[in-house]
Amino acid sequence: MANFQLGERVRLRSGKIGVIEKVLVDHPLAMNVRFRVAMEPNHQIIGVNGIDVMEALPGRVPPSFDEYFKRQRQVARQALGPGAHKVDEFKKHMTDGHINIRSRPGISAELVYEEQKPPSNPNASVVFMGLKTVPAEIAGAIQKYGITAQKYLDKAKKVPEEYIGQMSVAEKDCAQAKEVRIQFKQDRELKVGLGVTGIDDFKLLQLANAHKSGPGVYTSGFHSTSGKASYASEYSDASGQVIGKAYYNFGAAIEITDDCYPLVIQEAIEQWNSLWANSRDNQPRIEMSFQKEEKTWKRDYESEILLGGATLPTDFVYLCVWKVVRKSVGIMGNLQSELLKKKVFA
Repeated sequence: MANFQLGERVRLRSGKIGVIEKVLVDHPLAMNVRFRVAMEPNHQIIGVNGIDVMEALPGRVPPSFDEYFKRQRQVARQALGPGAHKVDEFKKHMTDGHINIRSRPGISAELVYEEQKPPSNPNASVVFMGLKTVPAEIAGAIQKYGITAQKYLDKAKKVPEEYIGQMSVAEKDCAQAKEVRIQFKQDRELKVGLGVTGIDDFKLLQLANAHKSGPGVYTSGFHSTSGKASYASEYSDASGQVIGKAYYNFGAAIEITDDCYPLVIQEAIEQWNSLWANSRDNQPRIEMSFQKEEKTWKRDYESEILLGGATLPTDFVYLCVWKVVRKSVGIMGNLQSELLKKKVFA
């Protein structure tokens, strides 16, 4: 791209100044590159040959929301690769894990709902998510309305407790998740200059970084997923809480579609720091909020992917819900039995 990037202010051969909005033709040689440039000060859009872009100027217009997450989808897909074959692996991890839970003293675990469908194409990438000890109303709402990030839970619809026993693959409602995605986009967009809309990627990355070890889980607008089926399934390992009360563990395999907003945290932070390493704007670096030990370090991008706003229920390529009940056994069981007798015959 002739060493110029999206969002850069540049001086043209004519002496005029504009902002690179899009690469129309990409090529290693400047004479073959072509850009779409928004001219200052009236934001007139023109096409410019790369050889006519003379220099980058101080100041930077943030990338557009759509361009930013288009790149993140490409990064995520490259890191993950095709994921259809991983869905069966995830299903096996979830099943084996709950067979193990069922073998624990006083614990029952029953598969009460399962759905599976092929991704939209054989090469689609897939991420995974496990949750544990979820009440019936929440488990049912996720199946019907999708997964909503903590920041937007006030918008989330509820389902009655009884819904968990009558779930149907056909009963999906995408309206809520689509609304949340629109809200997520509006929250992230920033108006810069005349007619220019961008994204404050520094603030976005700060929030995403805090998502791993801080308040960001409630403020970032993202929810966590993993590209590792085994790792995600571990988050569904629970034996219930209250004796005699049903809780639900569930696992979801989610397709990375063209309409979702994935963020590969570490790559995005490294890209930001690299972009500003020699910048004249003197932007601050972002330090990772979590670090792996050097001896075990690897570029484990696929285990730290966030999804923005919400996941549509139609993006699930696999979903399972396990009912788990902690029964009274041993001393506790005898004590509970005696207490019940006294209550009945009092």
